[in-house]
Amino acid sequence: IMGTIAGDDTIFITPCKGITTQVLFNNINRILDVE
Repeated sequence: IMGTIAGDDTIFITPCKGITTQVLFNNINRILDVE
């Protein structure tokens, strides 16, 4: 998406930059899996 996810703010800003919500939730799920 933006190279790396710096934090929650970055996750929620990315959809405004043209990223689909599906990709947004995929990334959230990936982070939850890591943690």
